[in-house]
Amino acid sequence: GTDEQSVPDVKLSKSRDGTSGLAIFSFDQPSVFDSSRELGDITGLYMIDEEGVLQSVDVSAKFVNGKPSRIEAKYIMRNPQEWDR
Repeated sequence: GTDEQSVPDVKLSKSRDGTSGLAIFSFDQPSVFDSSRELGDITGLYMIDEEGVLQSVDVSAKFVNGKPSRIEAKYIMRNPQEWDR
């Protein structure tokens, strides 16, 4: 994988009972498109810190006039512990 240099716009939503949630990460003009030819397909979003790894394979690319312009990744938090992390 490769580290993305651009900072995403992040939208968070939480269920009414607070047990689950959704984070949507939107990267405009991400640098990963610059190196995608050498590295291959984008297979997921991996968030790595001292506590471990959070990952999602729900990733989509948006194209404008046939050129990549945006990546959107969704991370589902299935319990309160994942939300607190």
